[in-house]
Amino acid sequence: MKNWKKRGYRIALITSDYDTIAQYIKKEFGFDYAVGCKERFDQNGILQGVSDIIDEREKLKKLKEFVRLNNGSLENCTYIGNDANDRLVFKASGHSIAYEASEEVRKLAEDHYEGPILGLLERLQ
Repeated sequence: MKNWKKRGYRIALITSDYDTIAQYIKKEFGFDYAVGCKERFDQNGILQGVSDIIDEREKLKKLKEFVRLNNGSLENCTYIGNDANDRLVFKASGHSIAYEASEEVRKLAEDHYEGPILGLLERLQ
C-alpha cells in the first residue's frame, strides 16, 4: 500500500459490510477513505441492526464523492469488486476488475482476477 501511496494513488474502501470493519481496514492499511453500513448497538453494546445501507447506488455515490474530494475523475479510477452490487461502479469507473467473483459478476467487469490479493496488486503496478 505504501508504494501505491508514494506514487500518488488515493485508495478507498466502499463496502456493504460493517463500517467498523471498513474503518479498521482503513487504519490498519492506510486507506485514504473507507465507508460501510453503519451499525446500531443497544446500551449493552449488542448489535441491533444497520443503517446507511451501502447498496449499488450508494457505492457509486460514495465513489463520486471520494473522486470529487480528491480532484480526480471516474475515468482514472480502477474499481475492484466481487458482487452484483458493484455493477454500477464497474460501469462508471475507468477500469473495473471482478476479484474472486462468480461468473455472473465477472461478466459485469472489464477484467477479473482469481488468487491472492497481492498478486492482483502486483499486476496493477
